[in-house]
Amino acid sequence: AWLAILLALVSITPYMGAFGVSSASQSAIVENTLEKNGMLQNGGIIPKSDVSDQDKKNISRGVSYLNSVNDLDKLAFLPNNFDYSIDFKNVFGFDLYHASDGNNYISKEYQLDPMLPIDTKGYDYLLTTSIHSSDRANRDISNVTIDDQVYKVSIINIQGEEKKMQYQAGDTVIMSISLTQLCNKIAGYKTEIGILAPEKLTFDFENNDVKVRIIFRYASIYANNSPINHNAEFYILYSVK
Repeated sequence: AWLAILLALVSITPYMGAFGVSSASQSAIVENTLEKNGMLQNGGIIPKSDVSDQDKKNISRGVSYLNSVNDLDKLAFLPNNFDYSIDFKNVFGFDLYHASDGNNYISKEYQLDPMLPIDTKGYDYLLTTSIHSSDRANRDISNVTIDDQVYKVSIINIQGEEKKMQYQAGDTVIMSISLTQLCNKIAGYKTEIGILAPEKLTFDFENNDVKVRIIFRYASIYANNSPINHNAEFYILYSVK
């Protein structure tokens, strides 16, 4: 009952909002990059191979993201029945971008199989949210009152360099999890892009006060002789003891 109530009151609206904003941003990046390279004409795409590595990356990452969240329809200029895994090169004129161009280069994108159900057994609450490297403000994800005690889940940004998931009972922090460290762990996987097994995107935490499971739905990690940028969308399952 608690899970159903929280889903109705908290989870659904933030979930759609977070993915909607991300999809709009990525579709704009793809469209602007195509226009810059003269690849949009009469509502369709003109394949072009002589595109800069940076622009290939922007297009590849954007299309990959939209495919992962089933939002390719936001790119109205794609041909009908476009198959991301088969048609990309024929449509855009180049392969999905994976090349390295620096000593501190990372470009990885992973997603959870969208067909897999989320097992909520053993947890009372389910939330969905996202983090982006450009985020600077702290934000609350949920507030729940249990036996007259308010429990709050928040995203905390530390000097714009680290993001943490923080759980509070009243004014007392009962658990703090570094989302940045989790993204860095995911970045250590050898494959560069694709669907990962659930166990590689699932992280469990527990203490005397709370039990938490974080399941990444999508994770993008990028660096090019610069600080690592993390963008991720994930589920949060938790129970208060």
